[in-house]
Amino acid sequence: MVTESDWHVQLVASNQILMRADPDYIIQYTARATAPTRVRALVQQPATPFTIYNVQQEFMLDTTPATYTFSFRPTVNDYVRFAIVMGNDMATITVDNVSLAEGQDL
Repeated sequence: MVTESDWHVQLVASNQILMRADPDYIIQYTARATAPTRVRALVQQPATPFTIYNVQQEFMLDTTPATYTFSFRPTVNDYVRFAIVMGNDMATITVDNVSLAEGQDL
């Protein structure tokens, strides 16, 4: 682990995404790392208490770029942020083509 808490290293896509309760959302991104690395993708409140909503996925990155996709349905209306937490291992991580979309298809 790079730090005592994996969340000390994050890529934050936005702090002001308005999510509405009930529609489905799809998150997709492409990522790779210079060494096997575990990351977490999550949607949470952009400020204290940083509540993580009903979406948090772990992915294992390696040297081959891969596309990661998951969907979720919010239960509240709120401004949120999408983050990829990557403070678990020593590696250079590349993230590309990040998308968060409402609906069934990207």
